[in-house]
Amino acid sequence: MKNRFPKVVVVVLFYKNPQDVEDCLGSLDSVDYPKENLDIFVIDNFSQDRELTERLRNYSDKIIFVETDKNLGYAAGNNIGIEYGLKNDFDYIYILNPDTEVKSDFLKNAVDCAERNDEVGIVQSKILLWDKRDRIQTSGNKIHYTGICYSGGFNKVDNLDGNPFEIAYASGAGMLIRASALRPTGGFNTSFFMYHEDVDLGWTMRLYGHKIFIEPSSIIFHKYSFSRNVGKYFWMERNRWWVILKNYKIGTLLVFAPALIALEIMLLIYSALNGWFLKKIKSYPATLGGLKNIWQKRKIVQKARIIGDKEFLKFTDSKLEFSGMTEGGLIRIVNIFFGVYFEIAKRLIIW
Repeated sequence: MKNRFPKVVVVVLFYKNPQDVEDCLGSLDSVDYPKENLDIFVIDNFSQDRELTERLRNYSDKIIFVETDKNLGYAAGNNIGIEYGLKNDFDYIYILNPDTEVKSDFLKNAVDCAERNDEVGIVQSKILLWDKRDRIQTSGNKIHYTGICYSGGFNKVDNLDGNPFEIAYASGAGMLIRASALRPTGGFNTSFFMYHEDVDLGWTMRLYGHKIFIEPSSIIFHKYSFSRNVGKYFWMERNRWWVILKNYKIGTLLVFAPALIALEIMLLIYSALNGWFLKKIKSYPATLGGLKNIWQKRKIVQKARIIGDKEFLKFTDSKLEFSGMTEGGLIRIVNIFFGVYFEIAKRLIIW
């Protein structure tokens, strides 16, 4: 163990829900970590709640509180805290959702995990459901090879104990990031605004040669619910395409093209049946409109990457299985198709 208590900044970005924020900060008050090596950086992402703002501004001299003059979204908002951490030579930056509560040793245990292995770039805490504290919200997020992502182990009884293990990518609700590994990425991709920022960051950092772990002894509770708001599908679908176009090699995109086209047809039908067809259609011109920016970022990533797609695909899934999806005959058929295609494609992707 190199350093028992490295410098850490915990970044909490909020937009609404004042009770959540105050509950979160209340739990952080009891964190078992030396105060001289810990900063709490709170960002009011244009909540326009003056009473809340005044309470938080005077909450404690232990927190650093800043306000934005507009809603910057998840990516750019959290990047304010990330920039603070990088400029002030913190060893780690912990991104924490405001609708969470933490166990007192969550940070120490996450840091211990990272300190044991220099190759670890991100450590996700074990995230449990706030209202069902014996059940998992995510045991490490999953990446389907088409770019669809979801929470691993959602709503399963928590039996995660013992040693940390590698996961596909860490949930942005609660993750510790090594500052030296984060610096070359520039933080979250601000083009995304919201959704898939954590996917993109984790994917890129893995391409740069860093490992991503979950530490079962680092525990937080998340007030999570699967949103039925159809507006989110625009962001999710646009950003899903940006992630794969930025991070996959061209050859991989060509090999996966038939599966990606098949998925688009399925999603168009599914969206029409579930009330978000127009959001799906709207995502296409938005995806194309951002390609110049994504292509510039792609060139940086592809030049700097250390591992190939053959290695990266070991961390992807061929089965779609996530909260909000009902298991049935149709999804089983879909998963058989994607599974068979993946097994064939993996043998072709040798780079």
